[in-house]
Amino acid sequence: MTRNLGIILARAGSVRLPGKNTREFAGKPMISWTYERALALISLGHLDHVVVSSDDPEVMGLAPKGVEVVERPIHLATSTATSFDAAVHALAAAETRFGRIDIVSLLQPTSPLASIASIASVITSVSRGFAGSAITACAIGECDPSTGWAPTLKSNGMRGVGGISAGCNSSNVSSGRFNIVSMERAHDHDNPTHVITGAAYSVERDCFLKHRAFILRDCAGTIVPASEAIDIDTAQDWDAALKMALAATIDHRVLIG
Repeated sequence: MTRNLGIILARAGSVRLPGKNTREFAGKPMISWTYERALALISLGHLDHVVVSSDDPEVMGLAPKGVEVVERPIHLATSTATSFDAAVHALAAAETRFGRIDIVSLLQPTSPLASIASIASVITSVSRGFAGSAITACAIGECDPSTGWAPTLKSNGMRGVGGISAGCNSSNVSSGRFNIVSMERAHDHDNPTHVITGAAYSVERDCFLKHRAFILRDCAGTIVPASEAIDIDTAQDWDAALKMALAATIDHRVLIG
């Protein structure tokens, strides 16, 4: 039986927006949106266990029953520490408690507007063997109608391989296969078609450890609208996301699928 682990990385320090994980967002601490989605994903059978890795006592104190706390050591909680190293530490702690894990899924607390359905599709892409890794993606040029916010290409992008099919993993999401387009390699001439939103990543455990990456070059992507794509990193991101939430750009799917 495949064993799926969800990892939430939420360190205390934030250079651009201090305290964002526990700051109130649309009626609850921002981290609580991810906690609630994680519990729903367990209830729906997409995850077996969820851990939160943090050095923040408030983040750890907010963790509900069903989300195990992994206290992150200081050297993995700095601004220079990598998400990969923090996730490996959390995975090792989880396997000590629960036994061997087969699929690792990263659930980002900085994407409070991501829906359960979209994240479930990411996990399902890997658990059903569609791809070795999967991510959430948003088409370049997609725009949230209520705020005008649009995702921008910050680093590596994605380019579709073949068509995007509706209902690849679920009846209400669209997915497809992608190649990662590196912005640092001159020989990658193909223009990216999608932005990696960062809301969720899923990858086979052994591939994750072997390649030291959440994303394999050939991966699956679940397509999300701009209203789910925002990754809160700055005060401007926070304001735009809050406007989306308060303008009801998102609906009850955020919490129930």
